[in-house]
Amino acid sequence: MNTSFAVIIPVYNGGELYKQLLASLPKQTLQPSCVLVMDSGSTDGSLEASEAFGATVVRGTTSEFNHGGTRWRAVKHLPKPVEVVLYLTQDAVPAHDEAFERMIARFDEPRLGGCFGRQLPRMGAAPAEAFARNVNYSDSSYRVDYRGKSARNFRDTLFSNSFSAYRVAALEDINGFPEDVILGEDVLANVAMLEKGWITEYVADAMVRHSHDYTLREEFRRYFDIGVMHRRAQDILGSYGRPTGKGKEYALAEIKHMQPHGLMEAARSVLRSGAKLVAYKLGLMEHKLPLSFKRRISMHHRFWK
Repeated sequence: MNTSFAVIIPVYNGGELYKQLLASLPKQTLQPSCVLVMDSGSTDGSLEASEAFGATVVRGTTSEFNHGGTRWRAVKHLPKPVEVVLYLTQDAVPAHDEAFERMIARFDEPRLGGCFGRQLPRMGAAPAEAFARNVNYSDSSYRVDYRGKSARNFRDTLFSNSFSAYRVAALEDINGFPEDVILGEDVLANVAMLEKGWITEYVADAMVRHSHDYTLREEFRRYFDIGVMHRRAQDILGSYGRPTGKGKEYALAEIKHMQPHGLMEAARSVLRSGAKLVAYKLGLMEHKLPLSFKRRISMHHRFWK
C-alpha cells in the first residue's frame, strides 16, 4: 500500500474529545505524511494542543469557517501534494488502530473517488443516541457505482465527513466541495463524484466513535438546516428521490426500540420524531420565511447573511 495521504481536521474549541483524537493518531498502523488542522479561533487550548502535537496549523476565525470551503482550502495548505485526504471532525476518535489503514486500502481501486467509515456511538451514549448510530451506520460495507446506470437511490447520496477520505484527483474533478451550503458538503461532493463516473464506498470495518446527545431544540435546529440544504440542492438531489419514507420507517423503529427503556423515553422519541419532521418541512419552505426567523431557528446561524 503506497498511497500517500494527509489527515485534515477542522477545529474550534475541540475540548477533551479533540485531545483524545490527537492522542490516538500516533497509534494508527498507517501514518499520514501530514496532519493539518484548520483552527477557527479556538480559545480552550485546542490550538496549543495542535501545535504541541506537531500538526501543521492554519489559523482562521469563526466568521471565515465554511463546511465545504474550509475543507477544500485545507488541501491547498498541505505542505506537499498527496493522493488522498482523510477528514476527521474534532470529536471523532478512531475506535481501533487500523482505522486509517482500512480506509486508505480502498484506494487501490483506481476509480474510487471517496469513502466514509462507520461511526460507533461514544462510550456511555444515551439509548436514542446509540440507536441512531447503530441504524445509520451498519456493519455491512457497500459500494456505489453509477457508470452506465440510470436508476438513482436516495440512500446512495449518504456520506459523512466526520470520518471520510477522498482522492484529491476526484475532488479536483468536481472543483472541490461546494461552499455556499449550510451543511451537507459531503453529500453533494459524493453525488458530484458519482455523476462524474467515480465510485464511492461505505467502509464498515474502518471505525470511529462519534455521536451527539442532542437536545430536542438542537435536533429541531439541525433538521431545519437539513431541509434547507435539500431544498437548495434539489436540482442536484432531485433525481435521487426523497428521504421521507425512510424517515418515517426510522421514527417508528426508534419508538419501538425505546419502549423497553420506559414510557418517558418512548414519549421523548415521539416528540423528537415530530420535531424533526416539522423542522425539516420548515427547512424545505425556507424561501418563504423571514431571514430573522431562519437565523433564530438554524443550528448554523452564521450561514444567514
